[in-house]
Amino acid sequence: LPAGTFDNFITFIQEVTEAARVSKNSIVVAAIPESDIEIGGEAGHTALETIEHTFGRMESIWKPVSATEGFEVVRRRLFLDCKNPGGRDAVCAAFSRFYAENTSDFPLEAKELEYKNRMVSCYPIHPEVFDRLYEDWATLERFQRTRGVLRLMAAVIHELWMGADASLLIMPGSIPLDVPNVRDELTRHLSEGWNAIVDHEVDGKNSVPYQKDQANPRYGKSLAARRIARTIMLGSAPTVGSRVRGIEASRVRLGVIQPGENIANFNDALTSLKSALAYLYTNPSGDRFWYDTRPTLRKTVEDRATQIAASDVEYEIENRLRTLRKEPPFAGVHICPASSLDVPDEQSARLVILRPTDEYKSGDANCPAMTAVTDILNNRGNTPRIYRNMLGFIASDQTLIVSLKEAARLYLAWKSVKADSIDLNLDAAQNRETDNSLRRSNETVDARVKEAYCWLIVPYIDRNVDMKTIRFDVSRLSGGDDSIITKAAKRMLQNEAIITRWAPALLLMELDNLLWRDVNHLNIKQLWDYLCTYCYLPRLAGENVLFEAIRSGVESSEYFAYAEGQDSAGRYEALTIGASRSFTISPDGLIVKIETAKAQLQKEAPETQTAADIPAPHASPLPSESSPLFSISSPLSPNSSPTHFYGSVKLDDLTKIGKNTGDINLEVLQHFAKLPKAGITVKIDIQVTAPEGMPDDLVRTVRENCRTLKFETSEFGE
Repeated sequence: LPAGTFDNFITFIQEVTEAARVSKNSIVVAAIPESDIEIGGEAGHTALETIEHTFGRMESIWKPVSATEGFEVVRRRLFLDCKNPGGRDAVCAAFSRFYAENTSDFPLEAKELEYKNRMVSCYPIHPEVFDRLYEDWATLERFQRTRGVLRLMAAVIHELWMGADASLLIMPGSIPLDVPNVRDELTRHLSEGWNAIVDHEVDGKNSVPYQKDQANPRYGKSLAARRIARTIMLGSAPTVGSRVRGIEASRVRLGVIQPGENIANFNDALTSLKSALAYLYTNPSGDRFWYDTRPTLRKTVEDRATQIAASDVEYEIENRLRTLRKEPPFAGVHICPASSLDVPDEQSARLVILRPTDEYKSGDANCPAMTAVTDILNNRGNTPRIYRNMLGFIASDQTLIVSLKEAARLYLAWKSVKADSIDLNLDAAQNRETDNSLRRSNETVDARVKEAYCWLIVPYIDRNVDMKTIRFDVSRLSGGDDSIITKAAKRMLQNEAIITRWAPALLLMELDNLLWRDVNHLNIKQLWDYLCTYCYLPRLAGENVLFEAIRSGVESSEYFAYAEGQDSAGRYEALTIGASRSFTISPDGLIVKIETAKAQLQKEAPETQTAADIPAPHASPLPSESSPLFSISSPLSPNSSPTHFYGSVKLDDLTKIGKNTGDINLEVLQHFAKLPKAGITVKIDIQVTAPEGMPDDLVRTVRENCRTLKFETSEFGE
């Protein structure tokens, strides 16, 4: 061979070492590759072992080039000696002062004099660059400590020089990883997939950090997001697979920030990247960062969240709302009714919480929430609602419901990740992250439910303006840790939209203004019906509120009296004024005008005096909120008590048949229903005249429907 035989070579090594040993002013230095890859197969290993044995006889110590020696070699090969020592010393002194003034933001070693001396010896390269290359990247088997660093730094220096970079030092954040020559010098030592991560997560015009810098002038002025991403990449990529992952936040700042720059801007950029990057990991305490080829759980969750159906999100929100429980003064709370049929038509105060899809927009009378409120208020299924003055509504805000749905999506996504933890092969740290994120997202959804359901809608009628038009008092429920129902109850009580204690003076005012204007008494059950039905009357929490108001008014002897009934002669039975005797308020009792009651008691005061027959007054019905009452008459003899009634009414407007039928039931039939043993029969007569004839299919359809509805008679003729 050109270099001789192997034995001749080993003999030469032995003779050289022997000659050096007997010489007083000679040393022999052997430089061999540290990496097994570069040794050269089996023959190379044999040569290395023989050389080590030969030198070992001389008791020499073998060790690789240290970091200090390494960067000194690199610096001297890449740069000439500094021609401006004063400028170099000023730069290093400025860095040292900057680190000393902000000790909590940088590693403790950075403020020491030794670190300043290292900056001087490494100038114009920051020591952190060499620390990362020789401490982290040198652990990779294929990374060359000298030639690899030389190639990398030569490419970096060329790009910075051509780009007229004006940084004080070449720092980890200065390395332009968007340049192929630079990026490839690093990624060639890593596993597959890192090029794509660098392009999207670290550097380049299509990367997230670049977009962050472009969107935020505070970041863009100093390229804060890109410089941070580069530093994390340089400090974390070679730690993949090791027990201690990533780079500390203090070293991220050490590799990025220069004197005169705002530390807060870089901290904000780091936080922004942490929540935006799909391959950037952080430890539970949030003080170490690293990139990995596997997407983070956050990325997995975001992907899953986009696949969750809107119906599942709404179902989750409705389930949380259904955990709410009724509270005074509401007798019932109805959560997310699918239709008006789900809200009972009863004589008790009720609160309706609308579905997530029924959003309220301020100033929009046609928004989904107002449409749902109007439907529930006017109807119960296919029949008109009677007790409309017993309802209040809560709706979600059109803007805030969006963030609530997003939070619910993330919660469901974290929940699915938790369920699939085995299939996803999550490690212990990821399981802890899943548990913590699931707990936080659950709390977030609960908080946003309270924020989103913030509109209280209460129907009312301003009888000074229009007795037929229902208006809505809309108010915003804000702040506090109270539940949605508690906040609604407090607001309605504060605005007197619902009453739990009613003064007898206010009851008398309502009676005098409208209810018994033309009569001397009013049936208490009928009075309660009026209060539950008509939205121009006060809304009471329950029947007991009315009873207590009547009791207080009777006992005070100032407002009205109470009677258990009225005989055929018109005399009030068990008439009570003041606290002269004990009495119990009954729904079948009568509330009597105070003047009428006093007149009867004064007339009955002498024992010999016979009670005069007072004709029973006839209570006129209240005006309807929706349509005029129907005129129904029945012939009566002057002194007889009627036992039968017959009435008929013509309904001309087919579009209002359902509504008019409800009015007839409320204003007429319900009065007869209160009579003991009253038999009520209601029949509907239908007469249709079609001068141009009726088609055969219509005739068949109507006949079939009549049989199904069990018509007593149904005939067609000419």
